[in-house]
Amino acid sequence: MVGRTLRDIRQEIEHLSVDGASYFIRCARTGDRPVPVGGTRFATRTAAEKAVRLAYQYRAALRQYDNRVPYYDLIVCETAQPSSETQLTCPVVTNSNTSEKPATLSATDRIEFCHDVVVAIFESLSAQGYTTVETAIMEKYLDTAETITNRDELCLLLLEHIAVQLETQLSASEQASVLTHAASRLPSPSSPEDPIEATCTHLQAVSLIGGYTVFPISVDRDECTRLWTVRIDEYALSPRQERLPTLPLAVDMLRRLTDHSLAISRANRIDDRAWQLRMTTDNVESATGLVSVHAHNGE
Repeated sequence: MVGRTLRDIRQEIEHLSVDGASYFIRCARTGDRPVPVGGTRFATRTAAEKAVRLAYQYRAALRQYDNRVPYYDLIVCETAQPSSETQLTCPVVTNSNTSEKPATLSATDRIEFCHDVVVAIFESLSAQGYTTVETAIMEKYLDTAETITNRDELCLLLLEHIAVQLETQLSASEQASVLTHAASRLPSPSSPEDPIEATCTHLQAVSLIGGYTVFPISVDRDECTRLWTVRIDEYALSPRQERLPTLPLAVDMLRRLTDHSLAISRANRIDDRAWQLRMTTDNVESATGLVSVHAHNGE
């Protein structure tokens, strides 16, 4: 993508937004509240008007992926009654409070993490010429984004769908190339921590997992190959087509690995949201399981 990325524009909108504030944005014709302003509110009309301009930029950028992205006549409105957004004034200003529950910090962090990964993958696919895959993902994104208003749920569903598309349309080496390129677009780690520990800690911090345990199995004499078994609890992603998405785990690991490849070879179900994974790093081209792995029942 040329110019500002989708992530840049969304971040600017989120910096303007205030949970539980009065002003919001909707289409004057249909009443829809489209991406990327569907779940956002603003403390002042000025901030909301700026967000409208940014939303037009965002949706114009989406049309670089799919020219069928619908057009909306976006306007700023203010809630007139806290119990229902159907009772509102546009553009008359009244003083009111809303009863919306502010998003928790962990939910906000998870949305930001998922969005960063998704945008990095979109741009990696575009840069490497995988137009068919890019279009398939974007079509699913548009279908889902216009029907699901919960941004947290939307981000998780999109990650799961991306995993399916990359798994079915690209070879293992192509998947590794896309994810490695995507990882390079994410912020570099601030310190040379153990990659698996750092990744699991980060995913726990953004509420993609609830907890983890790392069991180092072996390290060869020149430390070129490392093997772990990792248990992750309360994993936010679900298996699709009997395969567990590993994409966010792999992308975060890859941005911490400079001279090694990564392989995730197995996922054993412990219970509904707990999994045990086997992971390997080495210095040969054996990157597998980066998008998803077969979901086994039991160890």
